Amino acid sequence: MRHPLTALFLLLPLTACNPDGSTGKESLPTGLSGSDEDGDGFSTSQGDCDDSDAGVNPEAAELCDGADNDCDNEIDEGVTATFYADADQDGYGDSGAAMEACAPPDGYTTDTADCDDADAGVNPDAAEVCDGVDQDCDGAIDDGVTVRGYEDADGDGYGDPLVWADACDLPPGSVTDDSDCDDSSDDVHPGATEVCDGLDNDCDGLTDEEVSYTWYADLDGDSHGNPLLPIQACAQPAGYSGSSDDCDDADADVNPDALEVCDGYDDDCDGLTDEDDAVDAAIWYADTDGDGWGDAGVTAPGCTEPPGYTALPGDCDDGDAATSPGAIEYCDGADDDCDGQIDEDSAVDAPLWYADGDGDGYGDARVSVHACSQPGGYVADATDCDDGAAAAYPGATEFCDGIDNDCDGAEDEPDAADALIWYADSDRDSFGDAAQPTTACDQPAGYSANDLDCDDTDLSVYPGAAEYCNGYDDDCDGQIDEGSAVDAVAWYADADGDGWGDPGSAVSACSQPAGYVAGDDDCDDADTGTHPGAPEYCDGIDQDCDGSADEQA
Repeated sequence: MRHPLTALFLLLPLTACNPDGSTGKESLPTGLSGSDEDGDGFSTSQGDCDDSDAGVNPEAAELCDGADNDCDNEIDEGVTATFYADADQDGYGDSGAAMEACAPPDGYTTDTADCDDADAGVNPDAAEVCDGVDQDCDGAIDDGVTVRGYEDADGDGYGDPLVWADACDLPPGSVTDDSDCDDSSDDVHPGATEVCDGLDNDCDGLTDEEVSYTWYADLDGDSHGNPLLPIQACAQPAGYSGSSDDCDDADADVNPDALEVCDGYDDDCDGLTDEDDAVDAAIWYADTDGDGWGDAGVTAPGCTEPPGYTALPGDCDDGDAATSPGAIEYCDGADDDCDGQIDEDSAVDAPLWYADGDGDGYGDARVSVHACSQPGGYVADATDCDDGAAAAYPGATEFCDGIDNDCDGAEDEPDAADALIWYADSDRDSFGDAAQPTTACDQPAGYSANDLDCDDTDLSVYPGAAEYCNGYDDDCDGQIDEGSAVDAVAWYADADGDGWGDPGSAVSACSQPAGYVAGDDDCDDADTGTHPGAPEYCDGIDQDCDGSADEQA
């Protein structure tokens, strides 16, 4: 039978050759030209093997279409693929039946892994079944699908590991278990109850294990046997014990389960007498310093007191014989009396501290505490006279503040730093004598805050008093009988010495100033012939100062 592709190959044109042996693709001689019918840039003289198809020329890409697209006298070269016959249509091909084609023909595939192309159930993806066929094409038949059966001659469900066979189905009288150690007896198999019969009933490699035992005579009935009187039996005989640890089988109170007591016997059969773990053993405490008190952290049990131990616990420093409960507490940085406190206030040598409520460094003698170390808010001094005022303490500067600042028993005394100076006011005119000062916080009786009185014996003499023409400095301004005196008179300048003064030149003074007169009627103080009472002349001048000139001259 002709291969399906044979017809395809018969359609392919044979390679054409000219009579001279050329292919026809050679260029035309220089100077000649040919037509380009299909407009692809090549003429027949330039190698175009089909000038009616623009897709066919020497530079065209070869296509899988049964044509010589690139004019190289070969058809579909380099563009076909190999396909394999898939007769059973399972998607896997027969590697021995191949063909070349542009596209897969019907009944062909690119796969070559089918080991039986006549059976669609046989291919690399098929599931292996137990039927004597290699369904999955892995070269093995019935691999992984057979079962191994072991002969179970006694029918106890456990097989003989030495008699077996592999098959697709478990043979009759076979089981998958291979752990029977005696396939002739259905009472012998793994999990069977071991009995005292000389057989390995449970197939664990042991015979009569845990069913045949050694028993020991228990003469005192304390459940502990005498190691010198053993017997073998599967079950415990009366009067026997499974243990062999009784050290005195004549005394039921002596055995390994008994409690050790301080009685001079080895009650618990451990080979020791009255050891430290006896139930009535006392607890002893290490007394390294020999003060009769022990360290509660270092103990030793025992029926008798060990050397270097005591029955009294509570020593907080077993390296110091002076430290123990009941010892006297001192201010020494140690807990001498072991009460859990160091240098407490009750220490015999604890000093007394005094409350310093105002923080001035001086304490209140009425408020005190004993303490080894200075408590906060307390001082060793007890001389503060006012612990509510930080400005009051011995040696402080005294101020006028109603407080005994220097704690001398007196308040606001004259030597206070801010005491004022006062001046004696003997005449009680509220002005003091600068020659009689004193200091005091408050104004003393008979004293003034100022020192401005110039005569402290005369009540009428003081700054601001009325000045009189009396020969005294009444207003203490340093001047006597000055012109401002209340009884001073007016005096008028007599420039022309005619005894009459100029009314516009008045001055006040207690006594007549030189060049001044008491009268003020001179109408021309530059002319000695002009004044009241002067003779009148016919000269156009008012000589007599009566307001008229030349009258009845």
